[in-house]
Amino acid sequence: MKKLIYSIYIDIPEHLLDETGYSVHARTNKHRGERAGETKDKLAAYKNKLMWQQKLYADTVDADYKLYHFDKEFVDYYRYCKKVYDNLPMYHIINYYKHHLMLKNSYTYDAVYYIDIDVIPQTECDVFEEHDLKYFYAMNNNDLAEWGKKHDLTRYNSCDRNPVIKYWNAYALLLEHGLDPENNVINTGTMLGGSHAIQKLAWDDYFEYCVEVMRELQTDKKSMFPQALQERFAFDNESMFSFLINFLNVPYKTFEDEWHHRLPDTGPDKDAKMIHAISKKFELIWPNVEYEGRAL
Repeated sequence: MKKLIYSIYIDIPEHLLDETGYSVHARTNKHRGERAGETKDKLAAYKNKLMWQQKLYADTVDADYKLYHFDKEFVDYYRYCKKVYDNLPMYHIINYYKHHLMLKNSYTYDAVYYIDIDVIPQTECDVFEEHDLKYFYAMNNNDLAEWGKKHDLTRYNSCDRNPVIKYWNAYALLLEHGLDPENNVINTGTMLGGSHAIQKLAWDDYFEYCVEVMRELQTDKKSMFPQALQERFAFDNESMFSFLINFLNVPYKTFEDEWHHRLPDTGPDKDAKMIHAISKKFELIWPNVEYEGRAL
């Protein structure tokens, strides 16, 4: 079986860290730029540690490893996304790119495993052997959105990247198509699938359509959703992914927590196989790396 593990490292130019035109709420979120700057600096400081840890894991499980970066292939994809909708920001485009690459690589490899650059393997277990590759896998974060299902929708005040907003994004997309709107709140920081399951999702075929429908939901003057929620509708890859899983009836399963474990503030859990450092607190794993960048 031909196996691939890949990741992406794009050092976002400073002037593109805080693009805000893609949602009404993004223009009023004063913390967005601060967090984006810290993320840029942290990834730059720790990228070699992250890359080599991922490469070591790929070698351990006898898989190819690719790290995609800011090259012509990415520039071409960025330009394509901007033609689809000019307000799509660099941050979102990088996340669309990983789905594009997942599909592209599925025509060369029997199984493909994507991990964000801030995902740190700490296992020798073979992810390909541990999972049924008839399915497409990512991580469900439904527990993080439970509070938002009971919240007064007229008083929403969370960030448009909050898991609960992603739930409502996918909810609206499914409802628009007359489907059961209940959906999984998915984190695509890790994704795994056999080639058939990946191709069934058909990301490239439906990407432009998803953007078009989300634009309509954003601007619908007769929307059933209150303004506080509607102005947070955006174009995140995870809402689109969750929608397509349901819309196309893709065989899907969630990873167990050990295969996508959020890095806690107390440091890495020794029983976790894959650590996702969403907080970017890499110093909890590599305390000797010198970091002189921005901090919140």
